[in-house]
Amino acid sequence: MNNLDKRILESGFPSVRPVHGKRYDKDDILKVLNFMKDNPRVQHGSIAEFSGISQGTLVSWRKKYGGYLGIKTKNYDRLDIDVGSEVSTIDDHLAAETGQKNARIKIPLSMIQELRKLQQSGSEAKMTVNNTAFIVDDQYLYVEQI
Repeated sequence: MNNLDKRILESGFPSVRPVHGKRYDKDDILKVLNFMKDNPRVQHGSIAEFSGISQGTLVSWRKKYGGYLGIKTKNYDRLDIDVGSEVSTIDDHLAAETGQKNARIKIPLSMIQELRKLQQSGSEAKMTVNNTAFIVDDQYLYVEQI
């Protein structure tokens, strides 16, 4: 733990104690989250080391209660990912170097993960973006120009 984090934690971290040795009161959880919101540069590892609360617990608290306090968290469970703005079928830099129009296709990892979820759930795993179809079949990703 670096000295700056240690000084911040010693001066302002709330006193929290688990109830019956396992769970924390919701008020204590909100105190910790407010501290994290007010001191975003303090690392989770430093907070965990100082308080004895595991990093996994801190992350789950942020995910579960962070919205109440205005803490932004990423939600990976959503299926409504806008991949249209992320997918590019033409890499302009590579096309300028090689003279080829479709020299490289960039596919965001989030799109691959969503296709995998669709394929595993038994749904048709196909997405079409910018006249390009992305299809998952038998654990392979196929890219087709339409």
